[in-house]
Amino acid sequence: MKDTRERLLLLAFCALTYLWVQSPGATEPEIASRPSSPGHLPGPSTTRRFQDSTIDPVRQPKPCTGGVGAVIGLWILKGNKKHKPAFFLKRLVTVVRGMVSQRWNLTLVTDSDTAVNTATNAYQQSTLSLRVRKILLNELPYQKQAQSVDSACPTKYGKQLPKGSLATLDKVWLSKVWALSSTASEYGDRTSCMPASWVWFDAGLNSDEVRRAIKSMQTIKSPPNGSEIRLQFYPAGMRKPPLEYFKGRCPVEHTLNAKVIWATRESASLLLSAFNECLDKITQTTTCTCWDEETVLAHIHQRRAPCHNLKSNAPTFTHIDVYDKSKRVR
Repeated sequence: MKDTRERLLLLAFCALTYLWVQSPGATEPEIASRPSSPGHLPGPSTTRRFQDSTIDPVRQPKPCTGGVGAVIGLWILKGNKKHKPAFFLKRLVTVVRGMVSQRWNLTLVTDSDTAVNTATNAYQQSTLSLRVRKILLNELPYQKQAQSVDSACPTKYGKQLPKGSLATLDKVWLSKVWALSSTASEYGDRTSCMPASWVWFDAGLNSDEVRRAIKSMQTIKSPPNGSEIRLQFYPAGMRKPPLEYFKGRCPVEHTLNAKVIWATRESASLLLSAFNECLDKITQTTTCTCWDEETVLAHIHQRRAPCHNLKSNAPTFTHIDVYDKSKRVR
């Protein structure tokens, strides 16, 4: 009788324990907060955390403050005469490894599953966050402005392109500032980790350029302030007389390089407002029939007409190293 009573008590205890574990109020080790819905980000978005070669779409970075959030954009353009897809995928690995070396969480903006897989493999052994924003080329925000360039435009350094190529390239190039600013402005609403500053890295940077940019950022130590943008001022050997850019189709000296753009959430927003206003003015004037993102930045930097009286408060520009000072235009 006693044995039967003890067995019944044991069974009751086990049953109560099971019910408690399954109940909503049961405590469990906190891994990280659950992801919020994609909300108003353009295009599907996923947050991924990699650890021990596993992918868990539920996990996110642990709460943190400070640090740098990196943004890379890559769209594989068919018929790109500047570089083939394999070039950018190889360089993407180089750039991503640079981000991993600094323990920077990364947002990849792309329409390419191949690019996502390539970045995933490069991030796989780290415990950092790789977030993906899937946005198609024709969903990028500057379609009309890109299509407004002359169909016969060369590159700004005069390399002739197949007819209509600059318009396609400009869909990507004009979107850099937007991708940086929109990622920075939305990121804090979606996760508990808010970097102190944000940096755009072109997917086509080589290892020396990645290393030099990171070293320059480390040398400065403090992030940009809320009205400051840091990027490469073109060295003298890479500048040309104004009339030589785009073979004379936009006579302004291009002073700022946009391969690396370091900003805060606030200064990126300032830059985006000025960029949008200036780009609209450039597309409406007859002075330029060819342009890219650095054309717009040059107008803002030099306060050149038609962007000399912007309503938007433009940020200040300061220098970081990306290129070797002796680099020259080929």
